[in-house]
Amino acid sequence: MKLRTVQTLLYCCIFVVHGFSQADTNTVNKWNQEALDLAYSDPKRAMELSEKALKLSQKLSFSRGEVRALIRKGIIYDVQSKNDQAIEMYQESLQLSKKTDDLKAIASNLNNLALIYWKKSELTEALTYLNRAYSMFGELEDEYNMASAANNLGLIYEEMELYRKSLSWCRKGLVHAKRSQDEAIQYDIYSNMGNAYQSLGLQDSSGLYSRKAIEGYRKTGNKYGLAMSLCNLGISLKNDKAATESIPLFIESMEIAKEIGNEHSFVSSGINLSQSYYSLKQFDKERDILLQIYPLALQLKSNELAHKVCYGLGKNSVHFGDSEGARSYFEQFEKYHAAYFRGIMTKNLSEAEKKFQVRAERQQSVLKLKEQEQARFVDNLIWFAGLMVLILIGILTFFVIRKRNLQQELINQRSVFEATIEERKRISYDLHDHVGSQLSYVVNNLELIQHSDSENERVKRTFNMSQAAMNSLRDTVWALHSEELTMGALTERMENLARKMLENTTEIALKFSSSVPADLVIPQHYTMHIMRVFQESIHNVYKHAQASVLTVNVAETAGEISISVADNGIGISDDPEKPFHYGLQSMKDRAAKINGTLTISSKPDGGTEVVLTWLKNGLR
Repeated sequence: MKLRTVQTLLYCCIFVVHGFSQADTNTVNKWNQEALDLAYSDPKRAMELSEKALKLSQKLSFSRGEVRALIRKGIIYDVQSKNDQAIEMYQESLQLSKKTDDLKAIASNLNNLALIYWKKSELTEALTYLNRAYSMFGELEDEYNMASAANNLGLIYEEMELYRKSLSWCRKGLVHAKRSQDEAIQYDIYSNMGNAYQSLGLQDSSGLYSRKAIEGYRKTGNKYGLAMSLCNLGISLKNDKAATESIPLFIESMEIAKEIGNEHSFVSSGINLSQSYYSLKQFDKERDILLQIYPLALQLKSNELAHKVCYGLGKNSVHFGDSEGARSYFEQFEKYHAAYFRGIMTKNLSEAEKKFQVRAERQQSVLKLKEQEQARFVDNLIWFAGLMVLILIGILTFFVIRKRNLQQELINQRSVFEATIEERKRISYDLHDHVGSQLSYVVNNLELIQHSDSENERVKRTFNMSQAAMNSLRDTVWALHSEELTMGALTERMENLARKMLENTTEIALKFSSSVPADLVIPQHYTMHIMRVFQESIHNVYKHAQASVLTVNVAETAGEISISVADNGIGISDDPEKPFHYGLQSMKDRAAKINGTLTISSKPDGGTEVVLTWLKNGLR
């Protein structure tokens, strides 16, 4: 009893500890999510939440939470233009995510690192990271992050002045974003598309996408993106000779950038605002803005921003007649401008050196691969030759055996075919010699009775039916006995049959025609089915159609042989109980046995047409 009590208390303690641990990890996840949501609108508060999430994750040894807290800190440093600190956070997060084999976190860090290297103009490094990230997100089928990586690739190619390629990646990112049903990433893509169109000089398209981005950023509260998009739209308007309209956009962009601590964006928007004032000849306002951003531009240690601000101040000083100030600013401009271009040259040389090293490594790898391939070729040549000999022997043996089997199969088929022919001949002889002679005797006797009792209607009908049976028997004997039948012989027999069936009436005129080559041979087993379908068709016209003209046409069209039996009678009814429908199913069954089709239809001008069709490739 005591042992059970101890076990129960132990389980309770485990559950309590687990519950507290689960609650703590949930808290970490909550802080990380809140930090991400606030990173672009309230970086200060987002950093506080990230620090709390990081400390609690380390205390709990919660690696996943720690990785994501470091990523949040990197994003916040990026928003605040603190590139070195952002890289440090991403690298630390990357190392930890590799240890825990967290593929999504690895890809996210690669994606974020690429953006930092892009801002530092290290484009080759940025492209390498981004392509790896995009591929990893693709393996994870993560549409949202695929959209983010594709959008970032668009940014890199825009920086490389490959604007069409940039737009192509942006559109690809837009497809992924729509699949993920996440609107926020779509606004980032709209913003970047606005930049690309601006670089191509298409100001209308640039303005359209920048406005879409601004509308979305206002809705989601993304102040970082809003500041950049306002500046981009302002540049489009300024380039489109609408400097007055651009000024409020640059001012709002500067206010937002200052609020979130994005000093780089603040100075960049200020430079564009000063250029708008200059184009409007509002030199006092131009000077005020340039003096406001001047110390910050120098503090950021950005040669590009510094030389632009110093050049603007130099021009402005000349306008106000301040020659000493102009000289000082232009000297600074020359210093920063030279440093800027030295940096570009150094970067280009570095990029070229990296490409050269990559090319050299690839060539070395190719040489090694060729050497290995040659060694493998020499090692495997004898084995390959031996294998080919074995394969050839196997193929030869197969064909010898196959030929022998085919010959035996051909002999067996010929034996069956000859036996079938002999059996058909035997049946035809039996029918002719026994049934035919007996039926002939019956017909002759009925004919004598008919002469002596011509008024007896039953005798007359019996005589007619016996004659029809005799004719049908002759057709059967003819079809069975014929070893090889041509279309010429078949059509001649069909015409004779039709004329014989209609010879007792003068009301139906026969029109018979054939355009099929007379020497064309048909399979032996087709003959009986074709004749029976034709015979039934003529019989239906004679008995039921009330026609005055019967037209038979045998034709060859598009690889098919067709026999058409048409009349100008009363047509066919849809009622299956009508007399004309008798025997139709039997006709269709016979058509199917020769792989053919039977169609029966009423003609528009009155009458019925029966068409039997079979494939010409059934002919030998």
